[in-house]
Amino acid sequence: MLIDMYNKCRSLQDSYAVFNKMTIRDSVTWNIIIQGFSYSNFINESLQYLNNMQSQGLKPNQSTFACILNACSSLGLESTPQTFQLFQTHGGLIMKIHNLLVDGFGHSGHLEESDDLLHVIPYSDNKVRWRSLLSYCRFKCL
Repeated sequence: MLIDMYNKCRSLQDSYAVFNKMTIRDSVTWNIIIQGFSYSNFINESLQYLNNMQSQGLKPNQSTFACILNACSSLGLESTPQTFQLFQTHGGLIMKIHNLLVDGFGHSGHLEESDDLLHVIPYSDNKVRWRSLLSYCRFKCL
């Protein structure tokens, strides 16, 4: 898809232009534009497109959430706990999204939320998540 090519070339302006000229947009198209902005660390734009997608009657899927969570985690955003509430309302969180949430909470200094999440999510015996939390605890205590 042309939008995806522009995203990979980091030409978001061209990606945005092609997206806006489209008359019919499905969830794949929305995910691609959200992914482009997320991976370029334009999280506000990603969230705006998520809202626009929902206002068009399309439901975000796990791929949509993974893009946004990845951006939140890499930027260490303080809004990660609020983002989790958004994802909870849609249900169906998968292991990768759980890992991203734990990482995002830890990265933004929300260690209690990260610990709480580890105790309520399925697969809580996952060593990757626990190591992630412990590494952030060590970093915060130094």
